[in-house]
Amino acid sequence: MDTTALNKIIDGCSALLTKNGFAATDVAGEFTKDSTKFAVKYLEDSKMMVLEYTETADMEGSETVIANWLYEGIESDIPVIVEDFCDQIGVKLGIVKPAASLTANNIAMPTKKAKGDEYTIDSLTQKILAVFPAFKEVYKENVAKYNTFLYVDFYKSTLVPKLREICDDYSANKKTIDKSFKLLAEAFYNCDKETSELVCGLIVAGTFFDKKDKLDACLSKLEEFPLFTAACKAVVEEAAANKKFKQIFA
Repeated sequence: MDTTALNKIIDGCSALLTKNGFAATDVAGEFTKDSTKFAVKYLEDSKMMVLEYTETADMEGSETVIANWLYEGIESDIPVIVEDFCDQIGVKLGIVKPAASLTANNIAMPTKKAKGDEYTIDSLTQKILAVFPAFKEVYKENVAKYNTFLYVDFYKSTLVPKLREICDDYSANKKTIDKSFKLLAEAFYNCDKETSELVCGLIVAGTFFDKKDKLDACLSKLEEFPLFTAACKAVVEEAAANKKFKQIFA
């Protein structure tokens, strides 16, 4: 991996940490003070930038992932990641952040894809918001906070926990589950690479990484999408064996 992006994120967090008495260790991205440690890392297998937090007497306790972002080389994501990591550091250190000046009142919803347009994350989000209208306010707050749509944060905090909840009882939630997974399958077949990775790598894997026994029922009405069902099963197997993935989504 090109470490340029990781180094920029580390540098962005360093100012806040050193201002609050933390010192960099010999390990790149690690900062310690007394019994507290923060570490900024990049996980090659999941393409995740993560912020880990440890607080133990001997500094050998289990690290807790307190923030994570999918990073695939898009440089404009770096300042957003730095802001979020610094926010989470501030939470742990008890630093109060000034209230944001932007509000969600004037944020427009994503529009329906026009005929001939490419199927993108916005296209998928428009359909998901139609199925789960309660997510609309979260969408507005996400865009208002970052001045752009940070879809990983949005889907991780909305659709993934909702699917985890309803997929525990397929028979009671059959209609919503079937509709949701058909939307995901259509997106997987018709979308750009970024959206297909979101669908399988985040939404499906995040929903089923620790409940593989629920997957087959949720895919049972998707006989017309064999590539999608195969991809779902493969990514869930991989996620189930990935300890870092479990930390991120547990």
